[in-house]
Amino acid sequence: NATAFSSLDRPQLPQVLQQSYIFPSSISAMEATITERGITSRHLLIGLPSGAILSLPKALLDPRRPEIPTEQSRCTDTRRAIHQL
Repeated sequence: NATAFSSLDRPQLPQVLQQSYIFPSSISAMEATITERGITSRHLLIGLPSGAILSLPKALLDPRRPEIPTEQSRCTDTRRAIHQL
């Protein structure tokens, strides 16, 4: 199909999926969780210098996650916040 692909065209540049994050304090250790069968969601465990351990869902760090919330997710988040009050 000449309309979908042509070997004479230059290849498209690859899309790079990456993001940078700023953490509010220093990090002394970091590791991803693993499970025996890989059924549960993975988390990133962050060790802080104070001895505390912080667990962040890996889905939160996914670069493909939309940066701008959709109208439906905004409505859901608002209902959840009101319900918690």
